[in-house]
Amino acid sequence: MTEDKTVGIIGVGHVGFALARNLVNAGFQVYGFRRSHLEAFVSLGGVACESPGELARRSGVVFLCLPSVAAQEEVFGGPAGVLQSARSGQVFVECGSYPLDAKRSFAQRLAKAGAAMIECEISGTPRNIESGTATLLLAGDAKIIESRKAHLEAISPIAFNMGEFGAALAMKTIMNALLAIQNLASAEAMLTGTRAGLDAALIMKVVNASPVRSDVFERKARIMASRQFQPTSGPFETFAKYLDLAEKLAESVGLRPPLLRAALPVYRAALESGRARDDTAAVIDFIGN
Repeated sequence: MTEDKTVGIIGVGHVGFALARNLVNAGFQVYGFRRSHLEAFVSLGGVACESPGELARRSGVVFLCLPSVAAQEEVFGGPAGVLQSARSGQVFVECGSYPLDAKRSFAQRLAKAGAAMIECEISGTPRNIESGTATLLLAGDAKIIESRKAHLEAISPIAFNMGEFGAALAMKTIMNALLAIQNLASAEAMLTGTRAGLDAALIMKVVNASPVRSDVFERKARIMASRQFQPTSGPFETFAKYLDLAEKLAESVGLRPPLLRAALPVYRAALESGRARDDTAAVIDFIGN
């Protein structure tokens, strides 16, 4: 199989597994690395690798789907790390969200080996990825992005080139700040309405039929009404880093955004309450006092 048809995924969690499914279905040979629980990935048709270095050696394109700088550093360094196998012409697709300075540092280290990194921030849940309805926010060298169009379109046909490296992270951060505010507004509406004696189902029906409807309200209000906050693909613990990134982005451009500043203490209270694994719709429990 040609190198263009070989793809590696480092971090085969919820997002990585969804990427793998789409890529396998599109005819790519997909290699995966995760410290444990790769049985489902192998059953899908993927090939498990023993180390990040092995995966990088066998893959023409490598998707990085890791949750933090520390996790990324762990797979980059060491005798079996990515940097031992990175080579000229290889493309790394960064799907993780973390501070831009760290992203640039990883990109520079890859560049020394002749490899390139582009951004691919993903807006949407694993279910959106599997259905081809996730939004890809791309950034970096436009020619490299175009050269990997087939790989990216296998994940989702909905993609936007945001410009220079770092622009995808900025856009994803802005979108998640908006999500945080809309989710909190949805909680306020549901709690105010039910305390005023309105039926929760009727509130949702009216809002969803009106000009003020939104996908966020439709999805989150339903969870709020059912109070089924687990299991979820959108817990507070995953969302927390986006709030930190949003606060820092606003500061970097000289803004003191009033809505974001009002939302942050509520989300942080939820995180500190021991409910970090609950869906962010549970924010409704932290605005009623």
